[in-house]
This record gives sequence, structure tokens and C-alpha cells, in this order.
Amino acid sequence: MIGESARRDALGAFGGHWDNTPFASSVNGLIFADYIAASGSTQKSLGLTLNRVVDGKPQFQDNFVTLANRAGFQTWWFSNQGQIGEYDTAIASIAKRADEVYFLKEGNFEADKNTKDEALLDMTAQVLAQEHSQPQLIVLHLMGSHPQACDRTQGKYETFVHRKKRRAISIP
Repeated sequence: MIGESARRDALGAFGGHWDNTPFASSVNGLIFADYIAASGSTQKSLGLTLNRVVDGKPQFQDNFVTLANRAGFQTWWFSNQGQIGEYDTAIASIAKRADEVYFLKEGNFEADKNTKDEALLDMTAQVLAQEHSQPQLIVLHLMGSHPQACDRTQGKYETFVHRKKRRAISIP
């Protein structure tokens, strides 16, 4: 699960105080709770995380999807991100190396701002309901906290985010 713009301390499965990750909290799998992003921008961070890196340079042909394919996994990539665009193409090129690839958006990540990350869970459930002869690698690439998170969570955002009232101050 790639949770865009998401901090682990805000997610229940990773030790956050809210019960806001029912799927990740109950799934039979590994959760890497101590991961820290490789960079401050998504594109650079994922480029360094998903690809093998030699001498500080990503080896794009050796990304975790192609390596899983070579290891005998059937690979699935379900995305609520874009496929083509300034911020999408590099990650989408890794995604498209999976055996099965499904994007909820046709163009870039802003093509439809209201597609729901939850739709990826339905796709995942369909895969998990089938018998498979080989191990499965399923990647869910979420929109996560990207704007407009409130619109995509169908009014549930306030349930999981508690705001503290702040007052503005001027610093001379």
C-alpha cells in the first residue's frame, strides 16, 4: 500500500490513535511501520524506494514489480493516481510492469478528484477471493491525503482528524 501524503502517526494500523485503517489493521500480511520516505517529494521518494538503487542512481529496469515477477509472483497494481502527467508517468511506468494493472483515473492524478481509495479494496477482495497457484503481490496506490481528502472520504474525514483551535500570532 502506497499512501500518498499520509503520515503513519495518523493511521491506526501504524500506531495512530484512530481506528481509521480497518483493512490494513486486519489484513494477513507484513506492515513496515518504521519506513521513512526517501525524499520530500512523492515522485523522487518513490523512484528511490521502488527501484533498485546503485551508486545513488535508480535502476529503473530493476524495480520491485519486475523483481517480484522474476521471483514467480503474480503482480497486481491498483491505483487511484494518474497514469500520464508531470507527476504520474514515472510511477505509472513501474505500475505497468505488473501482470494486471488497473487505474481508476484515465489521465493525470487530477483527472477526477473524487475517485475513492476504497474502490481499490473491492478490486483487492476480488483477487483474494480467487485461488491462485503462485504467490500474489498486490499494490494499492492511494490518493491518500492529497487535496481534496474531505471530498473523497464522504464526510468521514472529521471522524479521523481532530483539529485543535489555533490562533494566529504576529512575529515582529
